[in-house]
Amino acid sequence: MFDNWREKFRRLGMRQVTTWVPKDQAEQLQYAFTQIGAVSFKGKCLRAALDWVLTRRRPLDAAYKGSWFKLEIDQPTLWLGNLKAPIGGRVHGDGKTLIELDPYEAKHLEKTCQEAVNSVLAAWLDEKGLKDQIRDTTGVVADVNALTRFRDKPWTPDPATPKTEKEFEEHEVLVQQDFQRRAFYGGAFPPDDPSMHLYFGFWNSPSRCRLVHGTFEGTLCVGFIHVRYGGTSPTNYIENLAQEIRQKFYPKTSPAAIAWYDIWPEDNSLTHQLRFNRVTFAEGFSRPSWGGEQPPETFVEQVKQTIEAGKTAEAIAHLKANPGKPWKLLLDPSVRQSYGDFHADIVEANVSVIACLGSWPRGSNDFGLPYLFISLPGGYDFRHKESCEALLEHWGDDAKILARGSLIDSWDDPDLIRFCKRAKLPLDEARLYYTAQAKKED
Repeated sequence: MFDNWREKFRRLGMRQVTTWVPKDQAEQLQYAFTQIGAVSFKGKCLRAALDWVLTRRRPLDAAYKGSWFKLEIDQPTLWLGNLKAPIGGRVHGDGKTLIELDPYEAKHLEKTCQEAVNSVLAAWLDEKGLKDQIRDTTGVVADVNALTRFRDKPWTPDPATPKTEKEFEEHEVLVQQDFQRRAFYGGAFPPDDPSMHLYFGFWNSPSRCRLVHGTFEGTLCVGFIHVRYGGTSPTNYIENLAQEIRQKFYPKTSPAAIAWYDIWPEDNSLTHQLRFNRVTFAEGFSRPSWGGEQPPETFVEQVKQTIEAGKTAEAIAHLKANPGKPWKLLLDPSVRQSYGDFHADIVEANVSVIACLGSWPRGSNDFGLPYLFISLPGGYDFRHKESCEALLEHWGDDAKILARGSLIDSWDDPDLIRFCKRAKLPLDEARLYYTAQAKKED
């Protein structure tokens, strides 16, 4: 019986580890070892957190991590009368520094770091109005009362707080998904965009695209719309995405009966045009190929509406993430209508403009000539020359180049030179590189 049991785990690539521990600590340590050795994400994280055990001859009591350097404080604590200090510690970082500390140095640095950390945390709590409050819907801390024992008023757990291990694991997945949504927006309030489809791409990288699907003019269509900074693109992950969507929404439909589309929107395409590529699979979801078959007109209109609705959702999300900040309308509705698909209603008044200098797309007649790429933080993309005029107020007299009928004619354009100097763009390097590339193609 036991041999069969052991053989089962051996086949799973597992090995039993045995050690002797003090009798009075056996139950506690058995629970700890079980958690550390678990074949799970939690077990992997615990093992990583305990990596220092293999590389230090002293137990760590505390660690303070900076951007470049880290302070480690060792145990045990030394006592003499009322004076106590850690036995030592170290400062290390930047790949070339390691300074072992004596007890007095360790005590001084620990106290300094403690005061700095305490002041930052206290200021944050005061700013958010969270001092003396409890906010917990995670269930991470098993005994909240032990950490808040000096409260003078009772605390009632939130009904949404996980109670069992299973509920906790499910909640952890939700936390990861929420992070994935917010990470694309710098931690800001996620846009209320039901078309946004989130997935894990190559190397488990958080990825996203917009999804449009349904029956249009008698054809079942599924479209994956590229978004800027979307991680693994739908083009590279099309087999997995198609399989996932079919299983979720159309499990009884043959993959060949669905018209799959890989879609590039205007603001994320080298051609600056909304582009549809029909995707077909050789068998099941293998060996995809891309063609030029045009989708139904009603599907095209739905895709356009989805893209515009997504941009509006991003603008609203920015407003929610920055309450009370000065915002303004760049373009009134009547002017905006004359700009066609251009969509940038709301931006922060004192925002820093991001300006990138490059060349026109390869294959175009203007390749090799300068091209300005103007954008604002938060996903707003200003490629059109008309839209650049809306940014004149941000650049003042140094932005004449944005007010002209054509963006740039030559690398020697005086307005371009002045603009690049103001925006700290590498004009000379860009000129040499792109003119050389254009000569190669000729």
